[in-house]
Amino acid sequence: MDWPFPVQDVKEGAARLLVPDVPRRKGPGTAGPWPFYNPTMTVNRDLAAIVLAKWPRRPRTVLDGLAATGAWGIRMQLEAGPYQITFNDRSTLAVSLIRENLRRNRILGDVVNGELVSLLGTDRYDFVDVDPFGPPTPFLGPIFEEIKNGSGLGVTATDTSVLSGTYPAACLRRYGARSLRSPQGSEIGLRILLG
Repeated sequence: MDWPFPVQDVKEGAARLLVPDVPRRKGPGTAGPWPFYNPTMTVNRDLAAIVLAKWPRRPRTVLDGLAATGAWGIRMQLEAGPYQITFNDRSTLAVSLIRENLRRNRILGDVVNGELVSLLGTDRYDFVDVDPFGPPTPFLGPIFEEIKNGSGLGVTATDTSVLSGTYPAACLRRYGARSLRSPQGSEIGLRILLG
């Protein structure tokens, strides 16, 4: 397929992934029209694979809720599976890229082009991962309402400096709360994140 953005082939864990090869910009409003891939979150995905492989009650159904390139879900399937895995993204470009990455890695998965909150209202999963471009707070309430009892939840928040008091004005703007730079900053940040 000819992609409307430059792509590159990367190896991450056990997966071979086709990802956008575009410059990364930081800050609100910097997302482009292409699926987001953050190579610095490889360690996060490494840890997720270890945790899922050792999970006490083995999940059968897993949701990569904001899948983008499918990196998280593909790695979980290859390194910690097998699972019945669903990949969801509202971007049609992301859905096409996920399907290509599934094909490249010779694995199966359900691919949904939709809103995460709507999907959570229709299906129940044993483990849900949410790694948004931006704060995860808009998704937490609906997830807590819809996740089934005993399920696991993985949430990625990359704006920890905002939450722990480094940028109080940004925290107030994004989360409606005042952060505090103190020895308890990490705990305060987590409490802000959870609402």
